Amino acid sequence: MPHRTTPHAWCSPVACLAGMALLLAGCGGSAAAVHKHRRTKPRADPPAIVSAEVIAKSARLSATQPGYAISLRLSLNVQQLGGVASATARGTFDAQGGALKANLSLPGLLALISPLTTPVIVADGSAYVKTPAVAAQELPGVKPWLSVSLTGAGALLGLPPKALAGVLTPRTIIDALATGSSGQALIVGARVIRGVKTTEYREVVPEFGAAHPIAVWIDPQTGLLSRVAFLTTRSGGAGAQIDFISYGPQPVTVAPPAPDVGSLAAALQAAGI
Repeated sequence: MPHRTTPHAWCSPVACLAGMALLLAGCGGSAAAVHKHRRTKPRADPPAIVSAEVIAKSARLSATQPGYAISLRLSLNVQQLGGVASATARGTFDAQGGALKANLSLPGLLALISPLTTPVIVADGSAYVKTPAVAAQELPGVKPWLSVSLTGAGALLGLPPKALAGVLTPRTIIDALATGSSGQALIVGARVIRGVKTTEYREVVPEFGAAHPIAVWIDPQTGLLSRVAFLTTRSGGAGAQIDFISYGPQPVTVAPPAPDVGSLAAALQAAGI
């Protein structure tokens, strides 16, 4: 007998997908560690403290680029699901928005209906999540796309009020690094990313709060950002991480047609949640 899910069961994955869309670039307040920076040998000396201008300069240069091809990794400790939901995604963004193809893995019994793969479009201040096939089967009449407003998304993610002003995208995070520095950064050391030797720095950006220290990897050849990760203070791991695979013009992102879009909140209400 094929496995059947309840509306409540599929709504949980869809809500997680929407949450992942809110995170897009990696700002997880309750994120679980998906990547830990382990070293086989202890350091003889503590990391050097330098001016965070080195990060701001790289961010300003990165912000001048017309677009970004990115990959994304993140992990959320979802209390309602009793475990950690993780996601990977690849996509393209410009200064305004972008599109991702996301893969979501769920904990516990919901693992029976995951991993889920779905497109996510970010445009006009909203994230549009393609309704998974399992949802369409369980609730006939559900719209092909579900939307969730990104305004105030930081409240869901545990970010401080200063982070609520705009939509969270790769560009807005780059802008925060360029203008919101705390003044000092730590040089952690060298790391090879996609065959390029980069330098890792860490700092706290006041806009995202002390609970969200940021690790930044800079390509010394181009001066551009190679990777940005939001770390968890408890474990030192990355709850969310963006890799900037390449820079340059990207495809124009268009929101789904209005008749094909339904509200995530309305879908959850229809499912009795």
